[in-house]
Amino acid sequence: MTNSITRKAYLAGAAALATAALPWPLAAQTPPVLKVGTGKIEPQAEAYYALDAGIFTRFGLNVDVETLTNAGITSSAVASGDLQIGATTCLNIAQARQHNLPFVGVVPGAVQFQHQSNGGLVVAPASPIATAKDLNGKSIAIETLNGLAELTIKAMVDQAGGDSTTLQFIEMPSASMTDAVLTGRIAGAYLQDPAFTANAGRIRTLGNPNDAVGGPYVSIVWFTTTDWLAKNKATARKFANAIYASGQWAMNNPQLAAASLDKHLGIKVPAATQRFATQLDIGAFRRLFDLAAKYKYIAPVDPATIIWDGK
Repeated sequence: MTNSITRKAYLAGAAALATAALPWPLAAQTPPVLKVGTGKIEPQAEAYYALDAGIFTRFGLNVDVETLTNAGITSSAVASGDLQIGATTCLNIAQARQHNLPFVGVVPGAVQFQHQSNGGLVVAPASPIATAKDLNGKSIAIETLNGLAELTIKAMVDQAGGDSTTLQFIEMPSASMTDAVLTGRIAGAYLQDPAFTANAGRIRTLGNPNDAVGGPYVSIVWFTTTDWLAKNKATARKFANAIYASGQWAMNNPQLAAASLDKHLGIKVPAATQRFATQLDIGAFRRLFDLAAKYKYIAPVDPATIIWDGK
């Protein structure tokens, strides 16, 4: 009896040691860490959703998400290799490529539709500014200079009959914008969700600058360097599919998505409102790029040359 038990224990121990020594795929291994950077706005929240809903894990990815304050910091981190993938506006990627930076879009993110209430150009409730036209010569806070927010605000002011060349833009974290508007340090600010909805009772909106683009367009893209993409296409495909899935999850579960925003950004809203791309549509980039070329933010560009086709 004793010899039988001893032999069984020996065999079990030997089997365990053999299993531990097996190479992949017979023995489980943790995928290498993929470092991803994103911002403090709902249009860049798909990475948070993918973490909280287990979507990255489902697609076989081990992702470390870092929250960053603006596009410049994200771009620098991706360029240096501190991050493998980041989120920024499509305009920033086009501008970077035209300055010979080796960036490429991996997967589209947020899509902006006209007349959405997920962001706005805001002023103080008692401000004499009634329309975007009244902003002539005034200071406006945005998160990143020379980017998408600046472009759409200029177009909005011009379409209202104002003169965008007189505007003064100030770079400022979104968390500081509402107080800066209310204390009169700046005339207006561009807030996006979740901060826009969370501060709705404290500010007055002049409208959503995204409407000035003239129709639906992709605003956010997840990007990397051309070198990293060339060496990691299989991982990039997994990431793209995970981002599509997380965007769909958020649109299907707006209350759960709102809880995720509160967890990562510390801002409470009743429900998430942002719409996201669930497949690649190159045409959805063109409307924005045409407006950017008109305002001299970029030279005319074919979006197909800067957005990966997944192959």
